[in-house]
Amino acid sequence: MPTVNRLWLLLLLLGQNNLWAAESSPTLQIDTKLQSFRDPLGGVDSRYTEILSTRFKSLPKPFKAELSDSNPIHLHCFSTPAQPYYIGVQEEMRIEAPLETADHVVSDIGHYQEIFPGYKDIHVVRKEGNRWLTYWEQRIPLFFISNVRYELWYVIDHHDPKRIIYRFQLAKADKVHHSDGIIVLEPLGPHSTQYTEYDFWDADFGLLKTLAPGRIWRESIEGVYLSDLALKFKAEHPQWSASQIQHEAKKQLDRFPVDQAIADRVEFSGL
Repeated sequence: MPTVNRLWLLLLLLGQNNLWAAESSPTLQIDTKLQSFRDPLGGVDSRYTEILSTRFKSLPKPFKAELSDSNPIHLHCFSTPAQPYYIGVQEEMRIEAPLETADHVVSDIGHYQEIFPGYKDIHVVRKEGNRWLTYWEQRIPLFFISNVRYELWYVIDHHDPKRIIYRFQLAKADKVHHSDGIIVLEPLGPHSTQYTEYDFWDADFGLLKTLAPGRIWRESIEGVYLSDLALKFKAEHPQWSASQIQHEAKKQLDRFPVDQAIADRVEFSGL
């Protein structure tokens, strides 16, 4: 799930503090008919836009965890030629809840801030059929630095009842150049759902590339890991509080660090 993490604090402290452009978000003149995930979102296209939309054909077979205590998320990191800080990652996890429950949790964007740590506001700005504009604002714990704000377009495609697709793309930001991704939900049975996500983004990391280059990848992938687990736990344990969800996600991250997945990253070869 696209997320901004504490890495942004470092960016801002290094002088990247104008992250909210004054221009209006790019939009399409469309009606409210239901869109396919293959249709243009009207955001900022990236080198991965065409792959994620028009060439999307199949997904890897769902992983089968051999042990009950194995890592709940399988991560595969991708590099981009000549752009070492262009982050790419595939995430796979099994949600032990029906497809309808998983879909409800993933689509409940207005409540993400309750389970994603550090956010002041996450909400849906407007809906144009199944095309939604969403707003994200993360708190920065320094009074002299403004919060991080950005917008994402989503298309939620229910054309295939056995494969629900969330296509998202950057709509508005300043120091973020691109953010492109896709989430696919597929039933594994009446009470289990496969969650697969591809996420690609790059930003102006400024002096951080010189002062702490290792933190760019690590903290970016950690943020993805925690947000995905938050969605999994909310679907599986609706009785858990937001603080319990965050606590359990952090425990899993402590147990399964992301460093090896980052070290094993390979160039993305397409879907």
